[in-house]
Amino acid sequence: MGHGVHAREQYTVLGTRWSRSDTSFRVEGPDGSLKAFCPHKAFNPKEDIRLFTDQTCGKESFVITARKVIDFGVTHDVFVGDDGPLLGSYRRQRGASTNAQDTWDLLSVDGRVIATLTEEPGMSTFLRRWADFTAFLAPRSYLLTRPGGKPVARFNAHFGPFVYRLGLSIAPGHSHPDLPDLLILAGGCLIAAIDGRSE
Repeated sequence: MGHGVHAREQYTVLGTRWSRSDTSFRVEGPDGSLKAFCPHKAFNPKEDIRLFTDQTCGKESFVITARKVIDFGVTHDVFVGDDGPLLGSYRRQRGASTNAQDTWDLLSVDGRVIATLTEEPGMSTFLRRWADFTAFLAPRSYLLTRPGGKPVARFNAHFGPFVYRLGLSIAPGHSHPDLPDLLILAGGCLIAAIDGRSE
């Protein structure tokens, strides 16, 4: 992969397109094993995105929740499931819109910017200027980088008229106490949930 992230996809987020009966999505490991399950893909900014350890939805893995305050940038906090601690937050940069690349700041627990998640230029950005639903023709990709530009992870959506698939690759050797894999994975789930809103 480009931009310094040369790794196989450690996680894959999967969902069904255009289905009213199945709005769930799942996270799989490289061997196809289930890592997390979300019963609802379509995203409402006022609702939490809850990921469970399996399809019984008995135990939460992590929760992504929008802040219930005036927030011009839109911030989503990521918590360990079952009332666990805050892991970090994804804050959409002001001015990000369908007319520009989508960009998020990843914040530490104490509010510092520890990474930036940026949509890579491509046809999907152009298509969204005309209609959100056409974006599946040119899937999006994102790059997560540390301050200074060091790549951490890459998110690649793959074309498919009926199945939504987002692959997540974490850079080999990446390790940082403020940026655990679970927080990186939450970014992929946030992208998948927002993409599901426009289908």
